[in-house]
Parts: sequence; structure tokens; C-alpha cells
Amino acid sequence: MKTADIVRGIDAAGRDERTLSSAIRKIKWRLIPILCLSFLFNYIDRVNIVFVRSYLECDLGIGAAAYGVGAGLFFISYFVFQVPANILLCKFGARIWLSCIVMLWGAVCMLMAVIQDAVGFYVMRLLLGTAEAGFVPGVMYYFSHWLPDKARIKAIAWFMMSGILAGVVSGPLSYLLLQLDGLRLHPWQWLFLVEGFASVLMGLILLRVLVSMPNQAKWLSHDECRILVQCIHLEKRQSAPSIAANTRWHALCRDPQYFLFSFLYFCLHLPFYAVLFWLPQLIRQSDPNRDAFEIGVINAIPWVLTMLAMTLWAQHDRGDRFRKAGLAIAIALSAAGCYLSTLPPTSLAFVGVCVTASGSALAANILWSIAQRYADPTIAAVAFAMMNSMGALSGFVAPTLFGFLEALYGSVASGFRGLALLALIGAVGVYFIRSTRQ
Repeated sequence: MKTADIVRGIDAAGRDERTLSSAIRKIKWRLIPILCLSFLFNYIDRVNIVFVRSYLECDLGIGAAAYGVGAGLFFISYFVFQVPANILLCKFGARIWLSCIVMLWGAVCMLMAVIQDAVGFYVMRLLLGTAEAGFVPGVMYYFSHWLPDKARIKAIAWFMMSGILAGVVSGPLSYLLLQLDGLRLHPWQWLFLVEGFASVLMGLILLRVLVSMPNQAKWLSHDECRILVQCIHLEKRQSAPSIAANTRWHALCRDPQYFLFSFLYFCLHLPFYAVLFWLPQLIRQSDPNRDAFEIGVINAIPWVLTMLAMTLWAQHDRGDRFRKAGLAIAIALSAAGCYLSTLPPTSLAFVGVCVTASGSALAANILWSIAQRYADPTIAAVAFAMMNSMGALSGFVAPTLFGFLEALYGSVASGFRGLALLALIGAVGVYFIRSTRQ
């Protein structure tokens, strides 16, 4: 090969790299922030019941057991409708479908303000789970079409951190909203109305801003779109050739890796949801004299530390070679923290809660990166939905178990320790993950 040809090849490669970087930069500022903000609203609307629990008990007679069932019922419908929702996303496109999901869960959240008893509470939680079911797996599938691997790990980290940020802001925000009163509405009703209406507005913004596929983005140049699509397609082909569309269900069922991903996602979320739904109560029990604002501020500390851990991982990620080890360590830390949270003194228990939250969230981030790298594009939507649905199932198991244990024994220590054991089983399961398809 002549020297001139070599130089031209190097120049072309350099131009392609700059063009790809330009495309990723535009996606980073135009799409990722709005999706992250939507996920923040998603989590706030999902867990806002933890801050109105005492109001629901006082005004509607919803006790510990009923609260635990209601908190968990959300995840039953969330589990059931994951796969159908992602199939519909493929049919209608990300722009329409994701926007509708956000507006729908906002409307359901607003309807929470009209519940009168435990039955109404159960129904609304089931409807909220149905409405939210397709959002997270839909966004993960969306990222797989827009970002190459290295950029995607950072996007996933920011996306997952927006859910964690909800844990930071939801406490102080709920305290402020619970100060509202008037129009014959209770403070907890105002909270549901305001937070639900904000999600409806966010859905309308998504409808205007979101673009389903790169070739539909007018703000990407022709070269940026071409290089971006080529890069993503090349990465997907490196694992294995795509599977014919008419065999996607068979491919999903005969590859145990997808079921392993789902099992791991279930295990790592058990401690996470225990912390998510019971942390405010643990803080209140440590000092009954704390007011709602102080509880909200203390509740934010584990989630701030979690965001820090996820940021550090995203900045220092070194690809597939280290992700398995990082995943196993993160799950093991979550299990260890879950056990520590049952031990005196209170300061040590709070450290355990922080470790549990950070380990679980970081493990979820790493596992999504591994799964997106592994999944065949023709079955990715269904595979991601199945994986996220198992995480949703853990969201039913954890709060329901805790609610009944608290009602029966007045203690949740045994529940924390059981979830720690299940998380350790998940850490062992990481050993069987393959990085490429056969």
C-alpha cells in the first residue's frame, strides 16, 4: 500500500471519529437530559407513598399490612405488562409510546388523590404499575439504537442516577407539598395532584422533543447519522450475527443468559427496594422527635452517596473485562450492607443502609451495560422487558414481606437478613455470565 493511501485512511478514520463524537455530543444534550428528568418523575410518583403513609393510616385507616400490600401490588402489574409494553414500543415508535407512558402514569398519580379506602389504594397502585411498565425497558432499548457501547454506559449511569436523585429530592419536596392545604383537600391529596400533573406536562414535552430513530433526527447531519448507525451496527455484529425475526422467541427461550440476567436483576433489587420503602420509617424509629423535613434530608444521604458511586464507575469503566467483577462486588456489598442495617448501634445500621443502596444501584447499572452489550438486536426489546420485569417482581416481594413482618413481629431485621442471603446468591450467579453469544 502506498504511503498516500495510508495517510488518506488515517485522515478518514480521524474524520469519522470526530463525526461520531459530534453525534454523541448532540444526543447527550438533546435526548438524555429529558429522559433522565422523566425517570426522576417516574420514581417520585412510584415511591411518594412512603411520605404519606401516616396520613393514609390516619385519614383512610390503611395500616402496616395494607400499606405493604399496596406498595407491592404496583410491581405485580409492572411485572405483567413489561413485555407487552416493549412490543408496543416497537410497533408505535419510541416518541409516541414513551410520551404516552409518562402522561398516563401522571394521570394515575393524580387519581391517587381520590382514593377512599384500602381497596382504592390497591387499585390505583395496580394501575400505576401498568402505566409505568414500559418506561425503563423502553428507554434501555432506545439507548441501544442511539449510542455505542462506551457512550451508552455513561448514558445508563446518568439515567439510573436520575432515579436515585428522586430519593434525594423526594423527601424535601414531599415535605413542602405536604404543607399545602385548602379547597377541602388533605395535604396528601395535594401531593399526588401536583406530582402527577408535573408528569403529565413532562409527557407533553417528550412528545415534542423525542425522536424515535437516528435517521429521523433533523439535528444530526447526514454524516453524523451514517457514522453513528454504522458504529452501533458493527458493535452488535461483533457478538454474533442477528437472529431471524421469526425465531426471536425461540432464541430468547433457548439462551439461558437472558434468564440469568433476569434472575440477577431480581436478586440485586431485593435489598434496594427494602431500603427504598422502609428507610424513612427506620429514620423515624431511631428518633421519634424528628420532623418530616429532617427525615427527608437524612433520607437523601444514602442516595447522594449512591450517585457518587455510580458517577465514579461510569468515569472509570474499562469495558467487559472488568464489568463482571464489578457486578459481583457491587451485589456482595449490597448484601453486606443489608445485614449491617440490622445491627446496633443506629449509626452502624445507617452505614449499612448507605452501602446497600449504593451497591444495589451500581450493580443494576453494570448489569444493564452487560446485557445491552450481549443482547441480539432482534430480541433486545423483549429481553430487556423480561429482565426489568424480574426487577419489578422483587419490588413486590420486598415491601410485601416487610409489611407483614412488621405487622406480626414489630421488627424487620429477619427480612433484611433474608434479602441479604438472596443477594449473595445473585453474586455467585455472576460467575456464569458470558460476554458473547454462542
